Amino acid sequence: MLPTLRKLSLCIAFCLCSVFTLLAQSENPLITEVRLTQGDSIFRYLYNYNENGIKTLETKWVLINDNWHKRELTEWVFENGVCTEQHLRTWKEFEWQPEHLIRFEYTDTLLTTETHLNTRSGAPENICKTVYTYKEGLLDIKTEYNWINTAWLPMSDVKFFYTENRIDSMLLHEFTNGIPTSESKVEFTYNDLKQVKSILTKVKENDVWVNSSLTNYYYKSNFPFKSSEIRKIWNNKSGVWVNSQMAEYQYDISHRLTAETYQHWSGAVWINDLKHEYQYNTNGLLTKKTTYLPIFNDFRPAWSVVYSDFQYSRANLIEAKNEFWGGEKGELFNTFIPYQFNNEMLMSQGSRIEINYTEITDTATTVRNSFDARNKINVYPNPSKAIFYFNSEIYEVNRWIVTDLSGKTILEKEQKERSGVIDLASFKPGIYLLRVFTPQGIKTQKLIKEGN
Repeated sequence: MLPTLRKLSLCIAFCLCSVFTLLAQSENPLITEVRLTQGDSIFRYLYNYNENGIKTLETKWVLINDNWHKRELTEWVFENGVCTEQHLRTWKEFEWQPEHLIRFEYTDTLLTTETHLNTRSGAPENICKTVYTYKEGLLDIKTEYNWINTAWLPMSDVKFFYTENRIDSMLLHEFTNGIPTSESKVEFTYNDLKQVKSILTKVKENDVWVNSSLTNYYYKSNFPFKSSEIRKIWNNKSGVWVNSQMAEYQYDISHRLTAETYQHWSGAVWINDLKHEYQYNTNGLLTKKTTYLPIFNDFRPAWSVVYSDFQYSRANLIEAKNEFWGGEKGELFNTFIPYQFNNEMLMSQGSRIEINYTEITDTATTVRNSFDARNKINVYPNPSKAIFYFNSEIYEVNRWIVTDLSGKTILEKEQKERSGVIDLASFKPGIYLLRVFTPQGIKTQKLIKEGN
C-alpha cells in the first residue's frame, strides 16, 4: 500500500499549486553561474542560453586543489520552440561521455510521451517512459511503463476526473508484470471560493473501497491562503478517523507567510515537531528563514537560511547557518535551500549558494570581412572561459573543426547526436576559428577563449 500512497501524493502535488511555483518572467539578466558549497566540497554550475534566453546547457564543476574539474553536462535540445531531448553526459577519460537521454514527444504543444534511455553503451537502451493523454486540453490519463524483457510493461496509471476544469477525483492502478495488483482513488472537495477543502484517499480491498487518509484544509474568512490543515488516518478496527498530523500557518498584513508549525498526534494531544519563521526586508523580500526544534518542551532555534546581496529583486547569496541549539552558532549547515533562478524557484542541498550574472554576448563577427553573413554561425557566450554553444535547433551540424590562427586543427568532432557543445576548457586563452559543416554549406565564427 505504501508505494501506492506515495504515487498518490506525487499526483496530488502535480495537480495542486506547489510552494515553489514559477515566478513571473522579468527583464533581469540571466544567471550564468551558481556556486554551491556542500560540506567540504564546492561545486560550480555554468549556464548557456539560446537566442531566446532559454537555458540550453548546464555544466557542473568541482573545485579540487584550487582547480576546477568538469563533472557533468546537461544539454536541452529544442525543435520548433519545445524541448525534444535532454542529454546527460559525464566527464570521463578526458571527454564528455553519454550517460542518460530523455526524449519528449508532443501533440499540439502538449507533452504526450517522456522516454528515459541509458546511453552509456553507445546505442540508447530503453529504461522507462511516461505517456500522457488529454481530453479537451486537460490531462486525462498518465501511465508509467518500465522496459522489461524487450517490452513496455505498465507500472501504474492515473485517471483524472474534473468538474468545471477542477480535479474532482483521481483513480490509480498499480501493476506487477503488467497485471493490475492494487487500486486507489483520491477525492477532492472545494469551498465556495474554489479552494481545496479536503482530500480523501481510499484503497480497494476485496472489491470494497476502504478509507485510508483524509486531509482537511481550513481558511480564515475571505483570506486567500490556508490557515491550517489536519491529516487523519482511518482506523479499520474502530471505524473512526484518528488524528495524525497538523500544520498551522501565520501571515502578516501583506499576506506574507511569517510562521508555520508542524505537529503530530500522540495519545490525546498534539506534540510539536517543527516550526519555521520568516523575516522580510522593507521591499517585501525574504531575508531569513529560521527552523525551530522542540527542546525542553519549547521551540528552540536550530538553524537559519539567510538571504542577502539583493540584485534584480532576488538574493544572490544564501547561507544556511547553525543557531545555538543546532550546533556551533554561525557555522555553515547543510540543508535544503530554496532560491530563485531566473524565472523559477529551485532547491539545492548545501550550506551556501552564490549567484553570478555575466552579460551573454555573441561576437556576431565573421572571420573575414569578405564572408557573407549567411556563412556565419552564432555562438554563445563569446567570449567564454570554457564552453561555447550554438543553437542546434537552428543549425543542422554534421561535424565541426576548431583551429588556431595558424590554421592548425586543435579540436574536431563528428556529430553522432544533436549537440551544440564546443568545449575549449583545456586550451589556453586566445582566439580560435570555428568551421561547422552543414547541409547548407560551411559556416564560420571567431571564438574568443578567456582565462579561467
